[in-house]
Amino acid sequence: MHLVLTWKGDPEHYSIPLAEIKDSAKMLDWIFQLRMKTWVTNDIMGDLLTAFQDLYRPQATLCGAGIGKKLNAKKHFDDLLAA
Repeated sequence: MHLVLTWKGDPEHYSIPLAEIKDSAKMLDWIFQLRMKTWVTNDIMGDLLTAFQDLYRPQATLCGAGIGKKLNAKKHFDDLLAA
């Protein structure tokens, strides 16, 4: 299964492969990668953070209490989709 988070706008489309986000550094990299795009607005950033929160619950799975964790993304999404 290949899960992606896709933003479809005009004129840009952008896809984030969710299985690649296995730690807080990778998630942060995506956040700042998109923030640097000229077409990304504060609303888009808010939507991205909300999506990451809904999909990953990062405080529980990636970075709670400032402690970095590794996530088995495949298992995480298999469990999420099975629920």
